[in-house]
Amino acid sequence: MIGLLRINQVPLSNTQRQVLLLLIVLLAE
Repeated sequence: MIGLLRINQVPLSNTQRQVLLLLIVLLAE
């Protein structure tokens, strides 16, 4: 969850953010 907060604070493009969120979801499962 901390990773999600950090990603939201970092200015990324929509594509980069989606990729990072996908990786976090896969790792969480």
